[in-house]
Amino acid sequence: LNLYLLNNSTTLFKVLFIYATGPLPTAIVVWRNSLVFHDYDKITSVYIHLLPSMLYYSARWYGHNSLTSINDECLLYPSLNIYDFIYAAIIYVIWQTEYYILTEISFKSELDTSPNLLTSLRWLSSDTKNTLARQVLKLCRLLNIFQRNEEYDSKTFKTKLVFMISQFIYTLITFIIAPIQYYSQTVHLTFIILIFTISL
Repeated sequence: LNLYLLNNSTTLFKVLFIYATGPLPTAIVVWRNSLVFHDYDKITSVYIHLLPSMLYYSARWYGHNSLTSINDECLLYPSLNIYDFIYAAIIYVIWQTEYYILTEISFKSELDTSPNLLTSLRWLSSDTKNTLARQVLKLCRLLNIFQRNEEYDSKTFKTKLVFMISQFIYTLITFIIAPIQYYSQTVHLTFIILIFTISL
């Protein structure tokens, strides 16, 4: 969208840069995605989460020489500002709302009759080894949101709400690393190499 249709929008470029260098690549580490060459799902997951960072690395640091469809106006790269992060947060809330509507309203009956169809909530709530999910559950028990022995149940609204809120907080926290990469090519490249290495 940014490369071909709205290539004059520096705001859209900056918002997508924030996503491409924050929540997407860090998800590889947090959710333990790994580059297993004989597993199509795992390769696809690493590809989906890491490629945007590589794309925006090329666009940010090499501009029109590497991506001719990005307009020269975007090459001026005005500084990131608080509004870019606010827009990114708003877009996240819209995406999460649409995802909830799709999985919990529009396709609910199909998903209920096919328990092997995985949504991100089903997968994350059943991943008992995931450190972040375990820490969120521990905090919810401490705050009496969950009972002492209660586990995640992807069918309950409580679990869905906990995951949506914790995912939003995670997204906001990962926005913090975007400016460092936006202003330093070396840091940006090092971050990509680090994430790729971790995925191996």
